[in-house]
Amino acid sequence: MHALVPINVAPGIIMRRYGDELRHLRRFGLSSLRQFGVGKTSLEPTILEECRCVCQSFKDMDGEPFDASRITQTAFCNVVAAIVVGRRFEYDNPDFQQQLDRTDRCFKLSLQAGVLNFYPALRYVPGLRGLFNEWTEALCSQLLWFNKIIEDHKKTFDPSEIRDVIDMCLLEIEMNKSNENKAILKEDNIVLIVADLVTAGTETSA
Repeated sequence: MHALVPINVAPGIIMRRYGDELRHLRRFGLSSLRQFGVGKTSLEPTILEECRCVCQSFKDMDGEPFDASRITQTAFCNVVAAIVVGRRFEYDNPDFQQQLDRTDRCFKLSLQAGVLNFYPALRYVPGLRGLFNEWTEALCSQLLWFNKIIEDHKKTFDPSEIRDVIDMCLLEIEMNKSNENKAILKEDNIVLIVADLVTAGTETSA
């Protein structure tokens, strides 16, 4: 079954129909993640840096009660972001915190709207229609944030200096330019692939 995506974009990894294309993208995603340290000791400095930031954030609370969930979520997301988008974000960065809010909202809405994957016609039913529209709006906002980062990468892309998973995607597209019709990874896939990796890595960890 092909899961419903609430907006008209090319599917990434999570929402793609099972088959050869999905298997290819899964292999590509896993090999890209491993190249940037996943499952290796080379990722330790990135993890230790976030541990230091978490400890400092806890210390800054000066013994007052606080909710640690957003601090730890930021740390987890920063580890994934360093691999996928090539940078980390400060814990007090308002733009990044808003993106985490959008990620949480999209995740919750996708669970609530899960029935629409089995009965897509229900999106037109009053009540569920509002839920579907809210999910669409939240996902669009989330993807626009990732798209801006991808566009910045395109401007500075250097095939001889691959910085992160986004660059791996751009390199794959560059290598398949002579055979675009048979290429599985295309430019309109990148934003959802990046969103899938960052969101899945953040939500399942946090």
